[in-house]
Amino acid sequence: MTNYEFEPGAKHGRNKFVGSWTETPAPPIELPYTAANLVRLLAIIAEAADDTYTHQQIARWCDLFGFHFYDDPSVRDRTTELDVAEDVSAQWDLTLANTYSLAELQSLDFTAVKLPTEWFVEWHSKLTSAAGG
Repeated sequence: MTNYEFEPGAKHGRNKFVGSWTETPAPPIELPYTAANLVRLLAIIAEAADDTYTHQQIARWCDLFGFHFYDDPSVRDRTTELDVAEDVSAQWDLTLANTYSLAELQSLDFTAVKLPTEWFVEWHSKLTSAAGG
């Protein structure tokens, strides 16, 4: 995913483009975009069960979960699963933008970036409590 960085410009409050970065590629997670798989992925990190997937892979899977959700014509209402998936994706992007400089992002190995484990615990808990178990 390519992201762009802007800084305030001198003219009329317009932003000035200062550069961009592209995340290093990571293999996609080959799981269907279901609520059960979302719970499973978050549990892997929350419980430190294994390191099968990187945080980058999980964030991108969550991003695509949202696209698939909106593409499903049978879905009419937002769900807790969608809210959590969107939060994971947004927190990934915000962490990158707020933690690293543009120069760092342009040469960063994104597969090594980790979000706080407690966030995954909280997201997982939110899903399991919403499901009643």
